[in-house]
Amino acid sequence: MAENRVGRVGRNGPCPCGSGRKAKRCCGSARRPSESDAVRMVALLAEPAAATLESLCEECQTAAWLGVTDLPDLEPSCVLCLPQELPPPVRELQVAVADDDKDAVAACLAGALAAIDTAVVRAELANAVVVLESHGQCPPRVAAAALVDLAGPPPSMFVLASMFKAVEGAGLLSVPGGLVGAVG
Repeated sequence: MAENRVGRVGRNGPCPCGSGRKAKRCCGSARRPSESDAVRMVALLAEPAAATLESLCEECQTAAWLGVTDLPDLEPSCVLCLPQELPPPVRELQVAVADDDKDAVAACLAGALAAIDTAVVRAELANAVVVLESHGQCPPRVAAAALVDLAGPPPSMFVLASMFKAVEGAGLLSVPGGLVGAVG
């Protein structure tokens, strides 16, 4: 499993999620995995990552965990793709971030995370991390911390950082009737 995660996976190679299927017919395909497939894939990727983290000193672990929140700033594939029609809690978060209203951000943060933080989203972010690490664009320690975070219980600091980056980058558009919608 560790060999698949580190090396490049071709379309005809086995999928790094451990399903036994070809990558093109599994996580490498355009379709989204089911919730159960997504949970299983992230858990399988996180298992060796946890061992990597445990082998580090406390200072290196801390640096790895802090690096996870920087991934969305460094790589667009680590930024969530927001739906065209934002769920109301995410729209409220977007407005609060645009207005720089820290109290409003805090008030709608849990609802926005609940609307966005799904097993499929976590699997997509995990896949982005695996690709970044395999191309040498993400340090293995940071990749390990990101995968362990994604396999853990909500809230995920990686999903949170990714959601904030997506919300910041989406922009706002006023539409007739005073409604606010997402552009992007």
